[in-house]
Amino acid sequence: MTIATCFEFDGGILFCADTKITREVKTTQTKIFDRVYDGNYSATVFVLVGPVPCGRKILGHVVLLLQQAFQQNEATANRSELGRTGARLSSK
Repeated sequence: MTIATCFEFDGGILFCADTKITREVKTTQTKIFDRVYDGNYSATVFVLVGPVPCGRKILGHVVLLLQQAFQQNEATANRSELGRTGARLSSK
């Protein structure tokens, strides 16, 4: 059983999870996976439960999709800003 929790503090947040991996042999490793995306404006934290190799594979797909979504959002915001800047320039 995986136990995970998150606490919010004035200076940030703290994620906690147990580290016991039970398979054929019991091992100890992290179940918390964090990622900061380009521009440092977006971040994710995942805690895996269940089979870790399977979870890591799925997490890789999720992170890739999130990266693509953040890049598309940034490109849209940049185009929108460019449009507003161009409109201000043309009205002068």
